[in-house]
Amino acid sequence: MKKLSLVLLTLVSSIVFGNQSAFAQMKITPLLKSEAEKVEEDDVPVVVEDEKILTVSEMFAGTKDYQKGDPLTWEFVTPIIEQLREQGLTLPKNAELQPMFLSEGDLFYKMLSTRMGKSFFKDLSKYPESIDRAERYLSLPDGRKELQFIITRKGGAEFFTDMVNNQNGRETARMISSNPGDQKFDQPTGRIYLESQLIDYLTNTSVLANSSAQPVEPPRPRKYD
Repeated sequence: MKKLSLVLLTLVSSIVFGNQSAFAQMKITPLLKSEAEKVEEDDVPVVVEDEKILTVSEMFAGTKDYQKGDPLTWEFVTPIIEQLREQGLTLPKNAELQPMFLSEGDLFYKMLSTRMGKSFFKDLSKYPESIDRAERYLSLPDGRKELQFIITRKGGAEFFTDMVNNQNGRETARMISSNPGDQKFDQPTGRIYLESQLIDYLTNTSVLANSSAQPVEPPRPRKYD
């Protein structure tokens, strides 16, 4: 029995000590992760932030040379309309939208683009319905000449704001509307003159009835904690 133990001890010693150089030359390779572990790690969800959706107000704010309250034109709003379509908003065709805006070539817009015209329009915009009356005034006999004079007068916008703001002014508007050929004077033109009016139009349920898009002024994307 002792003899057998001695033989085994000799054999083990020869393996361990006789092969030290072999052990020294071995490269230690780290254990690779099992496929199951790899799949589990890869399954960890990665949160990717959605592309930023701009609101109409942000689009206007990012437009060069635009100041809130400026009169809108079709040339100005066209890129914004297209951007809204790219964001998924279903809108009427351009042929239907274009008449709803002034054009840069319109006489009324040219009048509003002067230094005095800008101040005049700013006062009008406090009561948006008065802008309709001012544009319709151009269709009256001598309306062009008289409107140009009103624009240059201090407080001239009150002539039109009174038409939607107090009884005497409303009576004046109705009197003008009673003249043959001027019956539409006291009615809206159907134009969109202001940023706020455009937002009202776009958020109208009838406009978005066939749209699968988010509201025009969507909530901000939530940030993950």
